[in-house]
Amino acid sequence: MGLYSKRHKTLAAVPDGATVTLPSDPVNAARALNILAQVGWVQVKPGTDPLVVSERDVVSNPKRLKLVPLEAAQAPRSLDDADVAAIPRATSPSPTGCA
Repeated sequence: MGLYSKRHKTLAAVPDGATVTLPSDPVNAARALNILAQVGWVQVKPGTDPLVVSERDVVSNPKRLKLVPLEAAQAPRSLDDADVAAIPRATSPSPTGCA
């Protein structure tokens, strides 16, 4: 899982209110949300099992990100429309962009 962008070269360059696509399946969604929490873009409920974290567990979104779930296989295509896409490694493009 990685964060990718065609619009922004670094995580710091991603603006408030950015659109972030993430996989809709529970396993990859949890992985994506954990990454977003690690970089400080969202905060999840304390004590939440990181293996099952979901959008319902997000208690703070200080960057006011628009989280858009979609099928993991569609994530690479979302790079043209989203500011950032959380893409599982099996479907990820060559490493470019944010992370």
